[in-house]
Amino acid sequence: MNKKAKIISTAYRVLLLIKLLNENDYTIEELADIFLCNPNTAKNLSKEAILKYIYTLRLAGYSISKPSIANNHKYRLTRMPEVIKLNEEELNTLVILERYIASIHLNNLRKNYDDFFKKISKYLSEEQLIILNNKRKTFKDQLAFHNSHYSKHAALIKKAEQLCLEERRVIVKYINPLDDKDMQMVLDIKAIKFDSKDVYIAGHSSITGEKQLIHMSYIQDIKSLPAKAKGNAMTSSVIFKLKDRVAKGYRLYEDEKITQTDTKEATITVTSYIDDKDLLFRRLLRYGDYCEIIYPAYVRNDIVKIIHNTLKNYQTSIL
Repeated sequence: MNKKAKIISTAYRVLLLIKLLNENDYTIEELADIFLCNPNTAKNLSKEAILKYIYTLRLAGYSISKPSIANNHKYRLTRMPEVIKLNEEELNTLVILERYIASIHLNNLRKNYDDFFKKISKYLSEEQLIILNNKRKTFKDQLAFHNSHYSKHAALIKKAEQLCLEERRVIVKYINPLDDKDMQMVLDIKAIKFDSKDVYIAGHSSITGEKQLIHMSYIQDIKSLPAKAKGNAMTSSVIFKLKDRVAKGYRLYEDEKITQTDTKEATITVTSYIDDKDLLFRRLLRYGDYCEIIYPAYVRNDIVKIIHNTLKNYQTSIL
């Protein structure tokens, strides 16, 4: 029978103190409360005992700042005795990530990265910190991420982010890009998605359960509802048939598969699970009469309406 390992209480308290100060800044009183409530250190420690642990860490090479009015009388772990040596590429990556995260206007992500940045800075030498901060200043001037196309959606991105964190059900008012009509949808909002030049809100319809991806440029307003977002999205598909030269040279996109091939008719049938159906529609329309949407019926009908409206633009009176 294995014996339960004994914990040396003093050593455990010192290690716990390292963990606590690495995560946050604390006053002596706050540290005393944590030690008292911890099941492995349940003891009412005096101020002198906690200070003794702090002095022990300092002797071991941990840099811990002294409390003052400026830092609300809290102790702060500013430097670890262990040093991480980052190469040029790794330092550049840290700065590029910081600039990019600042550019996409996600407050929670930026806060998480700032916390990570503070923690990793504790493991860098003074020399590397100087290099890193110089790079941060240089990259801030050189990179134009903060002036990117995401900026025009900043307010909407921040609002959508908060609704995601609150797991809210929302009403999204937007313009349908296929016919420029005002639309609205009840959506269980799940995420904000970015690509190299566009930003979307992602979720699923609370009515049909289908995944939805709506471009921020089309959104007029997002209004929170009292209900919480529920359930998981149902994967919906669009099935289309391609023929002749388009079928022969077709290269599958992500989340697409060929479900049927007819060599006699020179056709292939493709099933697509792409969330952004507007983007899919625009792509399929480019294939002209080499493409036919098979399923679902409402998508097929939407494409028919678009084609009819397009034909109206070319109707002329014969004199």
